[in-house]
Amino acid sequence: MSFLMEIKEKLKGLYGEYSMYALPILKFGLAMIVFTMINNNMGYLQSLNSLPILIVLAAVSAILPLNGMVIIGMFLIIAHSFGLGIEIGAVSTILYMVIALVYFRLAPNDALVLILSPLACSLNIPAVIPLSLGLFRGPQAAISAVFGVFSWQYLHGVVTEIAPLKTSGTLSQIALLQKIPTLIMGGHGSYLYMVAFAATTIIVSVICRFATKYTREIALISGMAGYLAVMIGGGIALKAEMNPAAVIVGTLVSGVIAYVIDFFIYSVDYEKTKYIQFEDENYYYYVKAIPKLHSDGIHEEEFENEVEAFKGIKGRQNAGNAGAESAGMNPAQAEKEVDFEERLTDSLKDL
Repeated sequence: MSFLMEIKEKLKGLYGEYSMYALPILKFGLAMIVFTMINNNMGYLQSLNSLPILIVLAAVSAILPLNGMVIIGMFLIIAHSFGLGIEIGAVSTILYMVIALVYFRLAPNDALVLILSPLACSLNIPAVIPLSLGLFRGPQAAISAVFGVFSWQYLHGVVTEIAPLKTSGTLSQIALLQKIPTLIMGGHGSYLYMVAFAATTIIVSVICRFATKYTREIALISGMAGYLAVMIGGGIALKAEMNPAAVIVGTLVSGVIAYVIDFFIYSVDYEKTKYIQFEDENYYYYVKAIPKLHSDGIHEEEFENEVEAFKGIKGRQNAGNAGAESAGMNPAQAEKEVDFEERLTDSLKDL
């Protein structure tokens, strides 16, 4: 464990020192992977399949926010859809315009979900998306999870269902246009993925809020169980086409990946949990302190200093509220003038 903690701290140090260069490079690499996947799966518009075009688009994505990469990815899918057929391109344009409008209205901060969902689904580890969302976001992230899997299902439906019918020429344009909604979203598997993504995200995020030991590990295992229950149980009940063994293996691998991500972002030492109780003139305080994992541990003296700082800040906050009330001021207005919560965060940030 200490070896992994040393790696974590070294990576954090390197990223903090070279973040100005590391972030654009990471975004460029991610954009190249996602755009290459889109071209390899679709590739109907030959002019977009060249490597220089991909490099230019990835370079633009590297200097834009992540939502810029989302928009460019949507543009690629729409452009390749027009390369397959005008009617397919028109449907793709309308569909992704609706997705963009709803996404930017409800979940504009979850760009990585829309970017990584098709990639995770293509690698047969789709469960890593809702598991990670549940660990680091709230239940509202279920909306982003559904958008991500819907985008993948549409892309997969165009490649596997629409393209063969279009190239064979067995259907007219009007007949093909009428069949597009049924061919893309008519299978029970599409709805199972959406329900599984939403349910898993909600299960994990709700359990993570419990104040118990190993909450995040319990939430992760519960989310995996919920995902498997929906996918396998729902697949059997609806007679959907799926490989239960592949679903189980993909879910286990997704759980391991989500656990590793959680370890490098959020890692605490439950064995050193401390319960602190103190009081002032107005309140009793019951504080549960769980130290973060560090390669060199945590020093008791530092911990006690942080506790004393916490007590002092709460005491000054209560004294300020009492003074504000005696002066005829609203305590909430006084708190705005002196942000004790910000001071508390600063004092505890090294804990």
